[in-house]
Amino acid sequence: MARELITATTLERLAQAGQPIVVSRDALITPAAQDWMRHTNVPVSYQEDGGGIDVAYGIAAEFEQPMIRSTAAAIEDVAGPYRRFEMPSSRGQESLATAIELCGAIATGEIERGIVLHAHPGTVCILANKLPDVRAMIGTCWRAAESACRAVGLNVLALQPGVQSYHEIKQIASKFLKAERRSLPAIEAAILAAERKRLGADR
Repeated sequence: MARELITATTLERLAQAGQPIVVSRDALITPAAQDWMRHTNVPVSYQEDGGGIDVAYGIAAEFEQPMIRSTAAAIEDVAGPYRRFEMPSSRGQESLATAIELCGAIATGEIERGIVLHAHPGTVCILANKLPDVRAMIGTCWRAAESACRAVGLNVLALQPGVQSYHEIKQIASKFLKAERRSLPAIEAAILAAERKRLGADR
């Protein structure tokens, strides 16, 4: 069976027509089409041969910056396609709102994990952890990210391009996206007990 060929012209035509862009995971995507997907703000969904949409993670970042685009492309190379959350350039509060939009997609089950590339990763984590079922941390090293996935079900990783090297970010992101996610029973019980206590105090 012939594989579908995706060109930049095809994507541009679909975008201009306002049609959703859904690409088969098995499709042949030309280099120009790959550049088009990275450099435009049009959402692209991927599906397996069975037809189900399959985008497991998202990246929130200022994609207008060349360094950010190359970093996101490196993550995509090791972890596959992602859903793009475009941050406005040089707008602190609005960029944080985009990060929260990504976290909201995780909380509602639209995507499983997310990476935020931001100058203030600590602030991102403070806000993200206010959402239900979101577990966010700053990605300081790949071992910590992998361990947090297995201990507390980490699903949002905040990274700081420009401070962390290109290689560090790629390595940390790869481990985070590929690690098994689970939450230790004792930790889940402690979180549940604290939440019940908070709800009781609010009455």
